Amino acid sequence: MTTRKTSIHDYIIIDKYATNIIGSIPTHVYIIHFNSTYHCKKNITIKKKKKKIEQLLFKEIGMNYLTQNKISTTKLYKNDKNITDKMKELMDPTEKYTYCVNKDKLILVETKTKTNNSKLKNMFSKHILLCDDTACASGEMIVHKNTFVFDNSSGTFKPSMKNLQILKKILPFLKIKLMNMNSPLHKNYFN
Repeated sequence: MTTRKTSIHDYIIIDKYATNIIGSIPTHVYIIHFNSTYHCKKNITIKKKKKKIEQLLFKEIGMNYLTQNKISTTKLYKNDKNITDKMKELMDPTEKYTYCVNKDKLILVETKTKTNNSKLKNMFSKHILLCDDTACASGEMIVHKNTFVFDNSSGTFKPSMKNLQILKKILPFLKIKLMNMNSPLHKNYFN
């Protein structure tokens, strides 16, 4: 009997960080490393040129602050039947997240909600902070039952629904729903 060697393409790595932002409960940041290569057909574009300067100044400081306290690193195998449950255990499924898909990772940050409406938490969950110049998709994400629902709601970038298709390619092992922020159903999920 031959045993198959585990390849880096068989799993994802999730780094979890916790940061205490003044005036709010701890904010969690999740960086999901895909451990496989993919190519964006089209990078998302930034809405205003001046925002590129803001991004350079704010990104370095902001990401260093958000990721200074790593609390766990988890390896999840893509073929695990319980991968959705394991992802839900790792993350808080009651939170709303701001996300960005960069070259080889998905960054998720808890964002301002009705239960935690800290202005600082809102400031540290901006796409301008999370997205690289080569970002493929951005928006907000929630967990609804056993489905990860991603939209294209980004004030910094102009992601189309076509941009969001990359999420199904890089996370084929999860049940994903893509939703346009202008859809009449959007309020049912995200408000």
